[in-house]
Amino acid sequence: MVLVDVRLPTEIKSMGGHIQASQNVNITRGWLEYHITRVALSKDTPIVVYCGVGIRTPLAADTLQKMGFTNVRNYSDGYIGWKKAGLPITKM
Repeated sequence: MVLVDVRLPTEIKSMGGHIQASQNVNITRGWLEYHITRVALSKDTPIVVYCGVGIRTPLAADTLQKMGFTNVRNYSDGYIGWKKAGLPITKM
């Protein structure tokens, strides 16, 4: 499974971090199409995308599905929802 944070690095820093997970990678929304194959090695790799509040991730998930990835999910609560729920984060 790959957890993809599509926020800009400046957003990650200003929001205080990212979801704590060993499989978490940051690929900004604008570069997703170019870099996803570096972390999702097959089209059936489970991919979960998230951003700050879930605005960009429906677009990211749609793009990945159009690229042929078959196991894509959108974490619609985003980083803010995760953090508010008291779940583990990595502070920046």
